[in-house]
Amino acid sequence: MFEGDWTALDARATLVAVGECHETEHRAARGKLLAAVHFADLHHPDGLPGGADRPGGERGVVLGGPGCPPIREFVAAEFGAMIGVSAGSAAHFIGQALALRHKLPRTWAMVLDGEATPWKACKIATACLDLSEEAAAIVDRKVAGIVDTVGVDRLENIVKAAIRRADPEGAEAEAKRKARERGVHVGRSDEHGNKKIWVRAATGDVIRFDATIDSIAQALKLLGDTDTLQHRRATAIGIIADPDLTAALLTHARDLPPNPNPDARLGHHPSHSAWREPHACPGGRLRCRAWSGGCLRYRAWSGGCLRYRAWAGGCLGRRPHHRSRRDRQRWRRRWCWCS
Repeated sequence: MFEGDWTALDARATLVAVGECHETEHRAARGKLLAAVHFADLHHPDGLPGGADRPGGERGVVLGGPGCPPIREFVAAEFGAMIGVSAGSAAHFIGQALALRHKLPRTWAMVLDGEATPWKACKIATACLDLSEEAAAIVDRKVAGIVDTVGVDRLENIVKAAIRRADPEGAEAEAKRKARERGVHVGRSDEHGNKKIWVRAATGDVIRFDATIDSIAQALKLLGDTDTLQHRRATAIGIIADPDLTAALLTHARDLPPNPNPDARLGHHPSHSAWREPHACPGGRLRCRAWSGGCLRYRAWSGGCLRYRAWAGGCLGRRPHHRSRRDRQRWRRRWCWCS
C-alpha cells in the first residue's frame, strides 16, 4: 500500500496507488474473517472449566445459526475490543464468518480467492443465519458466482428470491413477523418546533398516503403557496389530518379555471404582501390573518386552530357535501368572508 506523499503523484500513479489501497483493504477484510473463524475454533465450549452446562457459568452459544459450531459466550467481547466494536457487533461478525464457512462454502471460497467482496458476502450470510444447512446450500449455489457481478440492490433481491425458494415456510413466517412490526412512531419535538414521524405500513397504504400528500402539495401550489415542494408536503401532513378540509382543498384546486396569471386568479392585492393583524369576520365566528398568495389562517373562538386556503377573495369551507359550485360559493360568502 502506498504510504508516501500523495501530492507528488500524477493522475496515473494516483490510480495505481488507490488500487493498491483497495486491494489492501480487501485483504484486511479477508484476514478479519479468517481470524474470526479461527478465534471461534479456539473457544469451543467443550474447553470450559466444569463443562458448558455448569449453573451460573459461561455457556456455549451458536452465533452462525443452524449447522454452525457453538462458541463460548463471553469471548466475543475480547474479539470486539481488538477491532474496535461492541461485544454484540463482534458476536454478529463472528456469526457471519461461521455462517460463510459452514453454510455457504462456495461463497466462502470465492471470498478467500479474492473473487467476492467480503462485506457483500457477509450480507448474504446475515440473510441466511436462520436457514438450515440444506436451504442455505440452495442459496449458496444461486449467488456464489455473482457476488461481485451485480449491484447491491439486485444481489439482495436475488438472495431474497433464493431464500423464498429454499425455505418457503420460513419466508412466510418472516413475512408475518415483518407485518407485526408495522406501526407509526412519533419522535420528540425539537427546539424549533419540529417533530419526526416514522411509518411502517403495508406498501399499498403507503403509496396511497404518499400520493395524497403529493396531491395536497400540488393543490397548495395552485392556490398560491410559494414554499418548496418538501415544505408543502410537510404542510400537507397537518391538512390530511382533517378529511373535510382535505376534500375541500383538492376539490377547489381541481375546479380552478386555467389562468396564466396566478396573482389575478388568487385575488392578489398589494395589501396582502405581508401578514395583517387578526380581525373578526362578520358574525363574530372566526378570526383571520391574510397573507400574500391567498392564504388565510383562521382561529376559532373556541381555541381550536384551522387552516384554510383562500381563492378569489374567499376561503375554502369545511362543508364538502355542498356539491354544486354555487352552493360552495354561497357558503363561503355566508361564513368566511373577510374584509
